[in-house]
Amino acid sequence: MPIADSCVSGGRLMKRFVAFAAVLFLTSSVPILLGQTTTVTKSNDQEAEKELRRLNDEEIQAFLQKDPDAMARLWSDDLVVTNPLNKFVNKQAALGMVKSGFLVITSYTRNIEYIRIYGDTAIVAGNEEVVWGGRMPNAGKTEHLRFTGIWMRQGGRWQQVARHANIVPEQVSSSSVQSGSAHTLPAANSPAKPLLLEQNEGELRTRRPRPQPSPASQFTLNVGPKINGSEHFVVGTEQIAQGASIPTHKHQTEDELLLIHSGTAHVVLGEQERDLHAGGLVFIPANTWIGLKNSPVNPST
Repeated sequence: MPIADSCVSGGRLMKRFVAFAAVLFLTSSVPILLGQTTTVTKSNDQEAEKELRRLNDEEIQAFLQKDPDAMARLWSDDLVVTNPLNKFVNKQAALGMVKSGFLVITSYTRNIEYIRIYGDTAIVAGNEEVVWGGRMPNAGKTEHLRFTGIWMRQGGRWQQVARHANIVPEQVSSSSVQSGSAHTLPAANSPAKPLLLEQNEGELRTRRPRPQPSPASQFTLNVGPKINGSEHFVVGTEQIAQGASIPTHKHQTEDELLLIHSGTAHVVLGEQERDLHAGGLVFIPANTWIGLKNSPVNPST
């Protein structure tokens, strides 16, 4: 029977407007150490980061120049994105909004705060300032956003496969809050700090006990409030033993993103159900049922 579950025990880590990304290492019957996972060289990671920063600059220019063809080259055919109207759409729908003149951005600044490379997959996250135009309901308004983009190397080049962004509430003075005139929440008191981590570094956490065959397990938080002050973005990594599972559950207010780093996972997401392999991605909107099992390895393959 599906259960509603908080992702982390020992405190209320998840808050509204928090985006959570997790990388799953699906292991064989004998769990392996994170440090034993094959990784690209440091120089390759540096080149990949440089390329990803360049492509993010190209994406900004594509919006400012109203160039859907450039966007189409940067975006994978599998792209899924939360658009400015808070709707979950695919590449064709997003391009259609641009081509029709509905979605226009007249000023666009993107500050990348975090990049993590996992072989042919990368997480890019940070903050943005945009001025909307076109026929957007908030045309002419300046808004600040927190974003997370997932890029994958496909056919020898990086393309964006998923993006989620939310509008950051405006900061208000304490006097306006006390008077009850404010309709937005105050911004975080301290910004997130830059962070460099090796793959096996972070804060080790113990998850609450799960039903058999998955007893209490451990995972690592790489980015979060206690690690570097990040209140809007959390990243964790976890190894799931062969045959073990994450019981069906949902988060009421937080979107979640899972990346399959190795192995094969059988995923149940809302009304969908399928197997995903290394490099696979699961985007879980808030209030959506999700369950996952590390599929056994077929000895004949």
